[in-house]
Amino acid sequence: LSLIAIASFIIWEAIHRWQNPEQILGLPMLFIAVLGLIINIFSIKLLHPHTHNDLNLQGVFLHVIADTISSVGVIIAALLVHIYHWWWADAAISLVVAVFIGLSALPLVKESLNIFLEYAPKSIDPNEVDISIKSFPNVLQVEKLHIWKISSNSVMLCANVTVECTTLDERDRLLKKLRTHLQRTFGITDMTLQLTSYKSLVEASINPLLNQDLALMVSANQSRSNL
Repeated sequence: LSLIAIASFIIWEAIHRWQNPEQILGLPMLFIAVLGLIINIFSIKLLHPHTHNDLNLQGVFLHVIADTISSVGVIIAALLVHIYHWWWADAAISLVVAVFIGLSALPLVKESLNIFLEYAPKSIDPNEVDISIKSFPNVLQVEKLHIWKISSNSVMLCANVTVECTTLDERDRLLKKLRTHLQRTFGITDMTLQLTSYKSLVEASINPLLNQDLALMVSANQSRSNL
């Protein structure tokens, strides 16, 4: 968002300078722009290897790219002003640079909003994940499956999984297999899988103390007997 704000400010200043052109010293302007370009190129070489999986560094890298493009634009404007005395060149190139910076920042803003709003990444289809989990022999049902990005290189998953396991060791082995499979297949690094035994659900459903309908029936019968 800061890049878009900077681009908007540059456009505002460029329009003002276009309407009210001022005399510009071409050579000092050229010297400062060349110096800034050298520094920005050095910064790009340092940052580029570390920007692939970090959204914050991508934002910093885009800032440096914007500064580099601005330096190139200032060099061109300084040459035009010094050689041809085209005072409007500074404002015109500022507009071009500002538009480029704004358009370049939009994908980064969109990616940040997707993380903030906890959207599922486009590279992962929740239906495919659901089918993949159900493909395991002891998995009977998958409920409340939710997938979202928590950073530029980290995806979170949570789900309730009904399984048919006779022992706790068997359930733990299944959980480990599911975690390994999801990480290798879909690149999901963080997950919360709640495994519920189908046998426990069946026992709970037929237990009068845990069944609301049966409890109401017992209460009604007691009321009638009291009458």
